Amino acid sequence: MFVCLGLFSLSCASNSEEAEEHWGFPEMTFEELVELELQDRERRAAELALPELSFDHLVEKEVEVVRFIYWREYDEVMTECLNDQGFDLEVVDNGVTYGYLPEDQQLAAQEANFLCRMKYPTDPRNAQLDPPDEQRREQYRLAVEESYPCWIEAGFEIPEPPTYETWLANSGTDEGWIPTSEAAAEARREGSLAEFYKLEPICNAVAYNFDSVMPPLPEPPD
Repeated sequence: MFVCLGLFSLSCASNSEEAEEHWGFPEMTFEELVELELQDRERRAAELALPELSFDHLVEKEVEVVRFIYWREYDEVMTECLNDQGFDLEVVDNGVTYGYLPEDQQLAAQEANFLCRMKYPTDPRNAQLDPPDEQRREQYRLAVEESYPCWIEAGFEIPEPPTYETWLANSGTDEGWIPTSEAAAEARREGSLAEFYKLEPICNAVAYNFDSVMPPLPEPPD
């Protein structure tokens, strides 16, 4: 069932049939999506922060969103953005690879990566809005059957999947189980965020799947 969210009432002109095609997520203007993205930046900054590296100063700058991108174009857009900032990246068949990166530049590279993700964010609706049951079950299936084994095969130690009921009950809490978030936490502890960033577009199967079911991304104003 499509439910109009008061915060985005201007977007509720879409009829329910169209909305159901996108699992109930509302179509939004570019400005509305930017507002949602800004709300999500603080969470991402805390999730990826390191003892020696905080992204809070970047969040406070309210870096302008250039445009929203689909997960299928993530590798190419991030590579171009980071290349523009002086980091040597290349798109390969199974993701993105860094060129030679001296140890004293690794923190700068992670900061540049976060900056690029603020300029070219993926769709924030999935992270910020309450999805319907159909999507939750699909999220769980993809997390268990695709994302989890991908991270395990790459050598990350991810806790075993909970039951669907436990997963659903813990969603949005500190006890929530998201393989990509678990991998990010391990990467922070082990100092291997560069490897995490390389694998995220490959192992984050849940996000990739949503390219086809989320409403189209709005273009930035001229």
